Amino acid sequence: MTAPVRDGQVVAAKFFGSFVFYLVLWAPSLLYFVIFRWLTGHSAADAFGSYLGAYSMLILVGMFYLSIGCLASALTKNQIVAATIAFALISLMFSLVCFPSFSSRRARRCASSRIIFRPLSTWGSFRGVSSTRARSSST
Repeated sequence: MTAPVRDGQVVAAKFFGSFVFYLVLWAPSLLYFVIFRWLTGHSAADAFGSYLGAYSMLILVGMFYLSIGCLASALTKNQIVAATIAFALISLMFSLVCFPSFSSRRARRCASSRIIFRPLSTWGSFRGVSSTRARSSST
């Protein structure tokens, strides 16, 4: 590279550039709430916390997948190969959900640690972590 930047700065700029693009793609979905209120005169739902939780999980999972894409891009100079590697890694993580539990102790331990690689199935773990109900003051 001829520019006076480090490789880490290039990778970080690529990640944050793609992350901003990812956020811009999701931004129009926030207009749905405004349009719903305008058409019906009612709020879509009064559970701001659930919307915040859903959007934060979308952002976290998106950042995870973008980081896999940046890793694949850093491993090779060919964009097609990088896209294939990223697609294969993400598909592998989705397919880990389908592996059955094995009978050996080592395989069961490996199967129990699959939760790390299952981002969509961990959404259920966040159920009930934060309450969206108004707290009643008992004075």
